[in-house]
Amino acid sequence: MMNENTLTPEDNKNIFTKDDIESVSLLSMDEYKKNRDLIPVVKCWWWINSPGIYKKNAMYIFIDGEIYTEGYKVDSDRAGIRPVFRLKPEAAHGLKLGEKVIIGKYSATVLDNDSCLLDDVVCNHRFDIASNNWEKSELKSFIESEEFMNMIWDIQTV
Repeated sequence: MMNENTLTPEDNKNIFTKDDIESVSLLSMDEYKKNRDLIPVVKCWWWINSPGIYKKNAMYIFIDGEIYTEGYKVDSDRAGIRPVFRLKPEAAHGLKLGEKVIIGKYSATVLDNDSCLLDDVVCNHRFDIASNNWEKSELKSFIESEEFMNMIWDIQTV
């Protein structure tokens, strides 16, 4: 499932550290639609940060690349996390749409001036226990945590 960075430092000068990151999130439905042609398909389904049509469902992207707007139960831990990293302006300077970069230990694709989506799913996690509200979700808290960032950069803590 996880496709750790297939680029090497010799292949690409755009290797980003935790200090280069402004924020981390999931793609919205609109961001996915806008960048769909640039986004590599992965072999598992993954959450986006948009609510499904039912109160306890959140949208996801299926393995065929289609958006499931009905969504899936937010308390399921079967969906993957495929984060999008917003880079600080000084780090993002000169990046080109569709360019491959390295975020932590993963390969990523540049989607716009400052956003890079990992090319694969990092891990699975439920969206929330009861709500499809992204701003208050467990998943948002998790991907903004030091624990998650350490996992991306493969930093071991004791």
